[in-house]
Amino acid sequence: MTLKECYEALGGNYDEAVARLMNEDFATRMVKKFADKNTFAEMESAMADRDLTKAFEAAHTMKGNVLNLSFDRLAGSVSEFSDILKSGTFDGTDEVFTRVRDDFDATIAAIRQLD
Repeated sequence: MTLKECYEALGGNYDEAVARLMNEDFATRMVKKFADKNTFAEMESAMADRDLTKAFEAAHTMKGNVLNLSFDRLAGSVSEFSDILKSGTFDGTDEVFTRVRDDFDATIAAIRQLD
């Protein structure tokens, strides 16, 4: 799978990412690095522990990463999740976190197919 096809599969903006990251080779390296980060695992653990501070920190970190990489679909769900946590509550986070998980899994699956 090419990088452009990967972006189509994960619901991202290929042109924006390549422009922001200056070229396709660097963008490809950054996309592959994202798949190796453990931010989602940290977020998942914090949710299980109901640790609001750690959940927000992990969500905020992931939000920055996916916005920089133009992973639009995942950025939408993780931004919503982060915003709820920022308000100081877990109210409504379980449903949104399910969407984050689904979007994250789809993103990682697409990245794993990248040539």
